[in-house]
This record gives sequence, structure tokens and C-alpha cells, in this order.
Amino acid sequence: MINKLKKSTLWKCITWISIILPIVQVIFLWVNKSGNYSYARDAEVFYGIPRFYFSEGNQESIIIKLIYVSIVGLILCSPILIRRFEKGKVNMIPSIIYSILIVFMNFMVISEFCDKYLDNRLKIIEFGWIPLIICIAISIASFIMYVYMFRAEFYFGNDRKENETVENNLAGKNRKTSNVYGLFIFLSGAIIFMYVLLVGVTTGSDPSNIRKYEIIKINDSKYRVVLTYHKELAVTMDCKIENVKNTNRGNYEKRLKFNKGHYKLDSIKGKDIIYDKFDIVTGDY
Repeated sequence: MINKLKKSTLWKCITWISIILPIVQVIFLWVNKSGNYSYARDAEVFYGIPRFYFSEGNQESIIIKLIYVSIVGLILCSPILIRRFEKGKVNMIPSIIYSILIVFMNFMVISEFCDKYLDNRLKIIEFGWIPLIICIAISIASFIMYVYMFRAEFYFGNDRKENETVENNLAGKNRKTSNVYGLFIFLSGAIIFMYVLLVGVTTGSDPSNIRKYEIIKINDSKYRVVLTYHKELAVTMDCKIENVKNTNRGNYEKRLKFNKGHYKLDSIKGKDIIYDKFDIVTGDY
């Protein structure tokens, strides 16, 4: 009877996963579309060239991102899936190893979300020690939760009604497990939401915050900056590279100045290209 109850609950969870994943994929496609439009619009204003050059039309890239979202969803659901194949709770050492791997992924998603989305894009918080400590605390708590998910008995909801003996013997354990299960659902949903926002937006940041560019060296004094690619050609602008002194800090900063609104479509075959990082990027050529 207990095995029957386990299978019943696990199959219900797997059914929910099969329903939720397509919904998440649809949400991702919508976020990706709106994110690309927002980035292209901002890029048009910042660089002074038509927005369609910045619209991500590569369907392969969207498909790859969609696969990533699905993989993350399956990894988050792995405690349920692994228990299904193990036909019950998992041994302690494999539970710890599985939990560490899942928590590592969660930590990377949460920290990247705080850094690239909340800090760089929305500018709500500044990613520093306090957000990092919060990410670590969430990871430690989630590690304990995942170990429990791998090790605990699965009895939820209507399963207890199917057998009064199981209900009487495991009532306390069921309540505790149900609470952990609810936390598991909430955390998994939050991680999926963060990851969808991270990969759904073209760059995850405003164009004015981009500091790394490919630079085509024409000669010792003339350069062109690559802004994006269109039909195997580079969209480029004349630019100047300067080292300017920061009067407040007393150090020198590398500044990139591009010729806003004046661009060309160039082939980069055989060109001398440098990938460089700048402290200041401006269209004041």
C-alpha cells in the first residue's frame, strides 16, 4: 500500500511537471520577444541607427535558450524524478551529492539575477557583500531542503485519505513533508522565473552599460567599433579611444567615443580585430 501511495504522488508530480514546463516555455518566448524589442529600442536611441539591426532574428539561439530553460526545469524537478527511478527515498551520500549540484546551479542563477538584472538592468540594488551573503544563506537553506526531499517519505494531499492506517501513523511526518514540499515548489518556481528573465532578454542590460566591444584597427590612429552583426556583416562606426584622467579618483580611464548615427556594414574577414573593455562609452564623437 505504501509503494502504491508513493507511486501515486510521484506520478501526480510528474504530470504537473509535464503541464508546467510548456507553460514556462511559452512565458520564456514572450519574455524573450519583449526583451529583444526593449533592447533594440534602447540601442536605436543610444547608437543612432535603426533598431532592426539589434533585433535578434536567430531562431537557433532562441531554440538553444529554450532547451536551457527546459533543462533547468528538469534539474529542479530531479528530486522527484530521481526518487521515481530509485523507487523510494535515496541513500544519504547520493542525496548530498545531488543536492550540492542543484544548489550550485541555484546559487549561480540567483547571484547572476541579482548582478545582471536587479543591479545592471533595473538598478534596484548594488550587488555587493549583502546580496552575496543572502544568496549563500538561501543556498544553504535550499541544500537542507533538497536533502530532505531526497530522503523523506512522499505522502501529500489526498494520498492520506486512501489509507487511514498510513494517515494515523504518518500524520506528523506528512505535515512536515508537505511544508517542505511547498517550499520546494516555491523555490523551483522562483529559480525558473529568474532564469527565464536572465536568458529571455538579449543582453540583460541597457546598451549604455555595455563596456566590452570588438574594435577593428584600420591603422595606428583610426579605429572602427563593431556594434552588432547583420547578415554576416558587421555594423560598424568610426570611433576614438582615449585615456582620460578621473579627477575624483586620480587614475586614468579608457574611454570609447563613437560617431553616433553614422555607420557602415563591413566584412571583418582579414581585419585586425581587438576585443577590449572600456570604462566610459559615449556617442560624443
